[in-house]
Amino acid sequence: MENQDTFQIGKHTFTITESNFSIAKMTHEFYFEVKAKIENPQQAIKQELLNDYEEGEISWYFSCLGIHKNGIPTGEFTLEEDKTTDPYFYLRRTGFHYNLDFYGKIIFKDGWMICEGDLKNNYYGKPIFPVKIHQKFDFQNLDWKEYHFSSIHETEGVADKLVQYLNLKKDESSELPSKVFQFKNLKNINIGSYQDYYSQTHGPINKISDRIGELSKLEGLSIINSAITELPESIGKLKNLQTLNVMNCQLKSLPESLFSLPKLMYIFADDNQISSVPENINLPNLFSFSFDNNQLKTLPESVALLPKLNSLKIDRNPLESLPTAFNQVKGLEMNIKDKRRLLDFEYCGADGKGILQWDDSQFFADPNSPILQPVREIIKKNKLTKYQSDLLAMSKKSVCFMQKEADNYEKIGNTRFGGMPDLPKSIKYPKFKNDYDKTTYKYEFITQINCAEIANFQEYMPRKGMLYFFLSSLHFFGSEDKFKLAQVLYYDGEEELISGKKLKFNNEDYYEMMGEGCYQGFQVAVNESVSIPNFYSYQTNTHIFKNRAENLLNTFETDEKFERGFYNIFDEPVSELYKSDFEMNGYIFTQHESPELQAALSKKGEPQDWINLLKVSSMGDFQWGDAGDLAFVIHKSDLLKKDFSNVFCTMESS
Repeated sequence: MENQDTFQIGKHTFTITESNFSIAKMTHEFYFEVKAKIENPQQAIKQELLNDYEEGEISWYFSCLGIHKNGIPTGEFTLEEDKTTDPYFYLRRTGFHYNLDFYGKIIFKDGWMICEGDLKNNYYGKPIFPVKIHQKFDFQNLDWKEYHFSSIHETEGVADKLVQYLNLKKDESSELPSKVFQFKNLKNINIGSYQDYYSQTHGPINKISDRIGELSKLEGLSIINSAITELPESIGKLKNLQTLNVMNCQLKSLPESLFSLPKLMYIFADDNQISSVPENINLPNLFSFSFDNNQLKTLPESVALLPKLNSLKIDRNPLESLPTAFNQVKGLEMNIKDKRRLLDFEYCGADGKGILQWDDSQFFADPNSPILQPVREIIKKNKLTKYQSDLLAMSKKSVCFMQKEADNYEKIGNTRFGGMPDLPKSIKYPKFKNDYDKTTYKYEFITQINCAEIANFQEYMPRKGMLYFFLSSLHFFGSEDKFKLAQVLYYDGEEELISGKKLKFNNEDYYEMMGEGCYQGFQVAVNESVSIPNFYSYQTNTHIFKNRAENLLNTFETDEKFERGFYNIFDEPVSELYKSDFEMNGYIFTQHESPELQAALSKKGEPQDWINLLKVSSMGDFQWGDAGDLAFVIHKSDLLKKDFSNVFCTMESS
């Protein structure tokens, strides 16, 4: 081992400008970071070692567990493509060319951090840059009290009072080790691992001692993939418990004392054999209750009346009935068949006054339209004539938008994606307050659509006026915050619009903004199009066939060979026909529930009665997850009423 600090990659020597280490208070992991700089980065950029926009400044930082030994970080990690899973290690780098990944070892030993291996192109294997980073540290004063110990063994040499977070993934005994009960300051204990969640065998721990009630400061208890059949009533002594996670075990019930804990916020008990919960439940702070895949036949009304309940998951249970109070539960997740069977599932409109009858044919393309000729040719070529009427009947009459040049705001009130909106004086730019950090933020502006510009291509949208689409933040998908995830505003008055060029926001005005004060604004070309469904997840989304393609659905369900081969003879060739960057009234590829089905599950009604008002694809500044699609969904009756106050928003991404 060298006795001096070194930072060399390939033939380039970097000067270390900053380094630090700590135990992260949020993740409870050991965190290490080193920053360095090369004075003349041009050659390294040309060699595709560095990117060309950080001027030779790089950082190399990571977090990990399983590294404690007698108060000193000690351990060895082998990485491929920047990753390793056991023990846990997470590496990130900045300043490097995006095609490079690290292959090698990172070692902590005797106060040294040693990183040796190669950076190489993850597609072609070349170029290859040998990495050699050695740095000496004084770890003697590192405060371990926030660290999440990965095993009982790792706590050796640590004062009992310092152990607050503990994993028992590697433990082989059938009960909790007695030493656990010496850790009087323990806040969180995890038993088992998600990595083995669906294994055929359960973990060795099959009994939780009554002594668990001695851990009075415990805030989180997680038991994953265990053979336990019951939990002790002494859990009721854990007055500080906020989260109970007992998933994929063999529980038949939960202790009655659990249902009176004053601070309990989350119960996750999926994949057990629980058949009932107590009638009287007093959990004033319970936010989420998850009981998917159990043996529940009903739930008591007291669950529905919990004051802070925002998420209730009870899918895959043999439910026979539910009290009427469950009709009002926010965030109730169960399959649509059970919702229809057990609840009042009628949609009453955004205004609560009922729905209007609409002409459904206006949403679908004329099967004889010339625009469908390429589809008919594919059908003929691949001998699918038997299903032609079904396939053409499912085609939707959509409006497509293709991105053009940047918008310079010369025209007010044109269709624009990104940038800033041209709003009338009577409409204030929308804002929301995030209760978590008590801060008010601007909504992100997505698009404004001039309804007159799309009037000739369809019959279902308003004939005039402006539609404005806004999103709070990508980060709020799946959350249950009090503000609306998205807003769609409609204006059809005579008031003059004020140019969006006059709106000037900073990135700090948003929860997170990737652009410079807004997404980059573009003009678009508008045209008529058709949208054909992709049948990848047809078993989940059978509503797309309803009243239009029953014959095709029956064939899928009875002929497995036909269903498997359908992608090659129809899905794939059709997907190349109709291209759009953004689209109204189109199908969206999904691996699970379609956006229309998600909307129905969330807001009631039949999924075929909802449409994808707008799909916004990932491109430019618009990036939705892993190159996904943003979808705004509206009920057809609300669209007829021109009421956009109850639009559902979701993201489809891998």
